[in-house]
Amino acid sequence: AEGTAAPRLSAIGGTEFFYHVPEVLEKLSTSFRQLIPRRFWKRRQDTLDWKTSWMDGPDLQLWAADGSFLYTTHQDYDTGKLLYHIEGHKRILLYHPDQHDLLYLHNDWDPHVWEANSLVPVDMQAGKEPLAPLFSKYASARPVEVNLTPGEALFMPCTWAHQVWYDGPAISVSY
Repeated sequence: AEGTAAPRLSAIGGTEFFYHVPEVLEKLSTSFRQLIPRRFWKRRQDTLDWKTSWMDGPDLQLWAADGSFLYTTHQDYDTGKLLYHIEGHKRILLYHPDQHDLLYLHNDWDPHVWEANSLVPVDMQAGKEPLAPLFSKYASARPVEVNLTPGEALFMPCTWAHQVWYDGPAISVSY
C-alpha cells in the first residue's frame, strides 16, 4: 500500500530460516564441519523428549536482529553451542548455573519447549523499568559479559543461562 514502510528485520532466530533456505544450510553446514573436529559434531538421538526435541532440526541456527533488540534471559535445554559472530556487535551476558535461582527461570514442562525463560519482564531486564519487589533477587545476579565482533566465536556452555543484546544490526550462526 502507498505510504507503507518497507518491512524490516526485527529478529529471527533458531532453525526456522534454514527450513526455508536449505541451500544456505548445506553450505554453512559443510563449512562448519570443515572447521570443527569430528569429535565435536552434534549427534542425533533416537528418542525425542523435551531435552532432545531440538535435535530434530538442523544443527545450525541463525540469529539476527536489528539494533536495540534484547533476547531475554533464558537457559537452553541442549548441549553447549559454538556461536560464530558474522556481522555487527552483540553483547552476551552469561550466568553460571549457581545463579539460576536469581533469574526466575521458568518452564511449563511442555515437551515442545526447549528453554526456560526468566519471568522478569523484559523492560525490567533491560533497565527501562525498576525491578518489582517480586523480582528483587534478579539485581543480585552477576553475569560474565562477552562483547562479540565479526569473526569472533564464543562457546556457550551447557546449563548456563544467557541474555543477548544487539548493539545494532547483527548476525550470528550457532552450531
